[in-house]
Amino acid sequence: MLQSRYPSMLPQVIPGFSLHWIMMVHDHYLYFGDPSLVRTYMPTIDGVLEWFNQRLDAGGLLGPMPSNYWSYVDWVEEWRELRGVPTASRQGSNIIYNLMYAASLKLAAELQDALGRKDGGDEYRSRAEDLIRTVNRTSYSATLGLYQDAPGIEAYSQHAQIWAVLAGAVQGEAAKQLMARTLENRQLAKVSYAMSFFLFRALERADAYERSFELWDIWRDLAALGLTSWVEDPVSQRSDCHAWGAVPLYEFSARILGVAPIAPGCATIRIAPQPGYLTRASGDVATPKGIVSVAWEIGEQRQFEITVSAPVEARLEIVLPDRSVHVRQGGDGIRFSCPLR
Repeated sequence: MLQSRYPSMLPQVIPGFSLHWIMMVHDHYLYFGDPSLVRTYMPTIDGVLEWFNQRLDAGGLLGPMPSNYWSYVDWVEEWRELRGVPTASRQGSNIIYNLMYAASLKLAAELQDALGRKDGGDEYRSRAEDLIRTVNRTSYSATLGLYQDAPGIEAYSQHAQIWAVLAGAVQGEAAKQLMARTLENRQLAKVSYAMSFFLFRALERADAYERSFELWDIWRDLAALGLTSWVEDPVSQRSDCHAWGAVPLYEFSARILGVAPIAPGCATIRIAPQPGYLTRASGDVATPKGIVSVAWEIGEQRQFEITVSAPVEARLEIVLPDRSVHVRQGGDGIRFSCPLR
């Protein structure tokens, strides 16, 4: 397994971080489209996934993690006793890790496909679906409409619901309803700054991203303290400058401005702004194709207007808030508008 930090005088392994690393390789391929990098790291990806595969128990879920590994998930007040490890995992399989593993299998399948290894991709998709079926059968409370942190254990967190959506265990309208319960049920263990990134991704996947705008107060509170950088977490308060708290940096460029790749190497760049309660935004986003500049504004008559400038070689898919889609090659001063409801 990969060390959670390297180099380090004190080796440390967090199993979930090896899954996050697979997600990072997938992100890199989506942005830069470099199959040679994927090919270099695929043996390690295979090794990480096989490590998890070998730990499936007779019931089809992950068994206990090695005691000398730190099965950290997130800094959560309810999990302080175990230093960020879900307390329910002492009584059964860590469902959050199961769902993270399933999500990682699906991403690795896409990387296998990119290398022309269809059989490998199909195997990973099959493993993921088998695991998801087992999680749905053993760890979903129909009474509460929530996923448990461990099978049959009455312990619930936002994390389990988030990863159920990201793994595809629940989809469509059911996913949207699950995310509504995730935000509205005050009894759930809540995500800290770092895992908020995945909360926002789950809202996006469930077509409920507009609800992310009600979650910004935790970063406003940091600004009110006079901080000029983002802190690590609200539980241990160990670091006042930490990438884990930097969710707003991604959300501004990729969601509020709306600039993100939808094909490897930014072969197609989607520009799909999410205005929320904002009335205007503008900025420049660096991509492998060059700088993409976006400026949008909502006028007095609730008319949304956007101007985009991008390199000519960039293929753009511009999605307006009314969900109309406009495909264009890059250029200067590309303009569209639509009325808002």
